[in-house]
Amino acid sequence: MQHPPNSRTQTRTIEITLPAGFRTWFDGTALAQGQDDIDPQCKALRLAYEAGQVNADSGITLIATADVLNLLEEYAGYCTEASVDLVEDDKGAQNELEGAEALARQVHAARTAMKACTRL
Repeated sequence: MQHPPNSRTQTRTIEITLPAGFRTWFDGTALAQGQDDIDPQCKALRLAYEAGQVNADSGITLIATADVLNLLEEYAGYCTEASVDLVEDDKGAQNELEGAEALARQVHAARTAMKACTRL
């Protein structure tokens, strides 16, 4: 017997926007290029990224699950680590760092919103 989905069994998703600076950095990662597709979570993020909608600021808005949010937070950290020492000499690195920091804030807000929906 099949049970209809309910709020406890449905996969929760939320819309999140990857800033243009982060997106520039992320495009060069093995994950974004599909080289990490053996990991189902990495593949889920890549597919969500590819299905995302480019906005007027050249960021990209995608639909994220909790697993995708976890990976985005991880990659925002990698971007920060890669960019932080270069910001004084490189405007592109500054944009990447600002994008990673903005994404980390969005991930935190998205998790809070997802938790609030789960409690309903």
